[in-house]
Amino acid sequence: ISCLFFVGIHEMTLTVCNCRPAVFLLLELSLFPSAPVYPTLAVNLDLLDFTSTVFQVQQPDIQGWTDSLQIFLHKQGYVLGGDDTLWRRFGKALQFYQVLV
Repeated sequence: ISCLFFVGIHEMTLTVCNCRPAVFLLLELSLFPSAPVYPTLAVNLDLLDFTSTVFQVQQPDIQGWTDSLQIFLHKQGYVLGGDDTLWRRFGKALQFYQVLV
């Protein structure tokens, strides 16, 4: 699973079971999953909170935000893998996070 932080991206392998789903393991690490089952991206809670705050004072544009974030991270040498786009996965994590918070 790709874990997105303010300072970069870290790949993580999770060992999960029916008694301990990935969601709970990620939340213990202050990460929020992009999907409730089989997430491919987890976003740091502080980054989601910051994004939510930015979108309160400016027009929300998740695709523009994630395109900028991806360019910024790429300049630092980080590349996100996966078939799904960052804006789709980050957008889902942000959507679920905002509903729960």
